[in-house]
Amino acid sequence: MENTTSKELESVLEAKWEEYKQKVKQGGDAQKIYQEEIWPLLLQVWKEKPKVIPTPKKFDVSIHTLGTSPEATTFAILGTQADEIYILHTEETKKFISKIETDTGKKVYPIEIGKSDVASIYKQVIKILEKHPEKSIALDITSGTKAMSAGLSAAGFFFRRFFETIRVVYVDNDLYDLEVRRPKAGTEKLIILPSPHEVLADVDVLLALENYKRKDYISAHKYFLKAREKTGNQKFQLFEDLCLMYGFWFNLNIKDAYKKSQQILEKMNSESYSMYTTNELLDYGYLEKQSQILKAIDNFTETEDFGNIVGVIALAETLLYLSSESLQKKQLALSALYVYRALELLLQQRMKHMGKNFETASLLPEEKENLKQKLAMILGEDEEDITFKTKLGLLELLTYLLILQDELIKRIFNEDTVKKLARNLKTRNASLLIHGLKSPSENEIEKLYE
Repeated sequence: MENTTSKELESVLEAKWEEYKQKVKQGGDAQKIYQEEIWPLLLQVWKEKPKVIPTPKKFDVSIHTLGTSPEATTFAILGTQADEIYILHTEETKKFISKIETDTGKKVYPIEIGKSDVASIYKQVIKILEKHPEKSIALDITSGTKAMSAGLSAAGFFFRRFFETIRVVYVDNDLYDLEVRRPKAGTEKLIILPSPHEVLADVDVLLALENYKRKDYISAHKYFLKAREKTGNQKFQLFEDLCLMYGFWFNLNIKDAYKKSQQILEKMNSESYSMYTTNELLDYGYLEKQSQILKAIDNFTETEDFGNIVGVIALAETLLYLSSESLQKKQLALSALYVYRALELLLQQRMKHMGKNFETASLLPEEKENLKQKLAMILGEDEEDITFKTKLGLLELLTYLLILQDELIKRIFNEDTVKKLARNLKTRNASLLIHGLKSPSENEIEKLYE
C-alpha cells in the first residue's frame, strides 16, 4: 500500500476495523488480530500524517511515561517527531521498549522508575531540561500509572516557568468502540495541551513582576502585554504603561516618559480603570509626583533654562541613578560617563546661579587669564599649554567657581579634591567611550561619588 493516499488509507482502515470487530465477535484473538491487521495500517497513517491538535509541531526532544499499552506511546513518539526520545518505564513495562523502537524506527533512551515514584520523575525531567535548555521538549503523559502521568504533567506545567519550550501532550481519540473496548482505529490524535500558565497568565505576571523588581522594564512590559492578551484583563495595560514610562525615562527619552506618565494618570482617573488602582505599583500620589518631575526635566531639556532647578537636579539624579545601575552591572565606562555628566550639569547650574555663562567667549580677558593660571597650577602644566573649547568643561567650571568663591562649591571642593578630579578626568578622557582605549576602574568611579 505504498502509493495509497491518506483518504484511501482511511477508507481501508475503516473497512479493516469492521472486519476486525466481526472476527473478535466470532471468538478471534483480539490482540493478535489487532496487531496483524490494524496496527500496520495505523503505523502507516501516523508515519505519513499524524493527527496533531491544534497544529502539527516537530519537537526536538520527547519524554514519555510507559504503561502496559505501548501503542499510545508509539503514537506520541510519531506525533511529536522528536529526534531524542526518553521513556520512563517500570520494571514491568521495560519489555515493550524494543517493540516501540521497531515500530517507530527510532532509538529511545529508557529510564527505569518506580510506578509511583514521582520524585524520580521530577529529577529525571529537570536533568533532561538542563541538558537541552533551548530545545523544544514534549512531555507525553498518555501511558503509565496515574502517578506517573500526574508526576510528568506536574513537572511539565511547573517547569514551564523556567523553560518556555516545554509542552505537555496526550494521545486521545474521538470514539471509543465499546464492542471491542478499544479506541476506534483512525480516530486517535495527539493533543498539545494548553498550560494553565497560558490560560491564566500567572507565570507571565510573575515574570513581569520579577523583571520589574530587577528594573528590567522592557522585559516586564513584554510579560504584562502577554498577560493582557491571554486574559483580556485591561488592568495589565496600566502596568504596561508603567513599564514603558520607566523604560523611556531610564533610556533618557524624557519626552515620551512624560507623555506616558500623563496617560497613566488619565487612565487611573477614568471609571474603566478605577477598580485596578489599589495595586501597590499604582500609587496615584507617587505617580503624580513622578509625572511632575518628568515634566520639569522635559521642560529643562527643551528650554535649557538652568533657572529650572527642579529639572536640573532631577536630571542629575537620573544620571546618577543610571551610573549606579551601570556600576552594579560592571559597565564601568558607561557609569563614569553618567556621573561626570551629572556633576557637570550641577556645576553649569551654579554658574547660571552666579550670573555667569559657561561659554568660553563670555569670559573677560582677566577672568580667562586667572582661570588659566589656576588650571596650570592644578594640572602642573605651563600656562601656554592650557587651552579652552567653546564651552567650559567640568574641570574648568569647577575651577572657575572656586575662583568666584562660590560658598556652596567651597563646602564640597578644595584644591586637593580638584586635583584628584583632574586625575580622574584624564582617565575618563583615555577611556574607550571618549578618546582612548582604556576603561575606568570601580575605585575611580567610587571616588567620584565621594
